[in-house]
Amino acid sequence: MPQCRQLGRGLYRVRGPARLRVTKGGFYALGRVFKEGDTLVIPRDIVVCLEVVGECVVEGVIAGALEEARPEEEVIGEWRRLAEEIVSRGGRVLVVGEVDSGKTTFSTFIL
Repeated sequence: MPQCRQLGRGLYRVRGPARLRVTKGGFYALGRVFKEGDTLVIPRDIVVCLEVVGECVVEGVIAGALEEARPEEEVIGEWRRLAEEIVSRGGRVLVVGEVDSGKTTFSTFIL
């Protein structure tokens, strides 16, 4: 059953499976801004960090979890700055790391 959540300014961690549709405001996730009418689908066992700059209301099904996250727990700000720097320089990038360390998620920031 769909539920409605109001999110204040800050960081949130969403653990899938989840489907969130923005009904007011917006948030930044996976290298892009999700605005009113946009939907973010998070598969099972995937965790995505959302950055909310202003007021945001989302509606959807959250079978996993939606919880506030402390800035020191998440790397979304660092990844955003690094991705913007990589894109501005151009060229190719090789992303390597441990299993389940966020390689695929970080790569979506670069796209």
